[in-house]
Amino acid sequence: MVAARNQAEGYARALPVAEPQPPFLLVADVGHAFDRRAQRCVSAAG
Repeated sequence: MVAARNQAEGYARALPVAEPQPPFLLVADVGHAFDRRAQRCVSAAG
């Protein structure tokens, strides 16, 4: 997650001057969220 945050900050800093700076950065571990959802679906199928 630290590497992902650094990558997002780098993208934000690299925006052209004419572009507005983002008001916030959102960093998420999507692979983890998908894994958790998949585990629930398999458990529910029984």
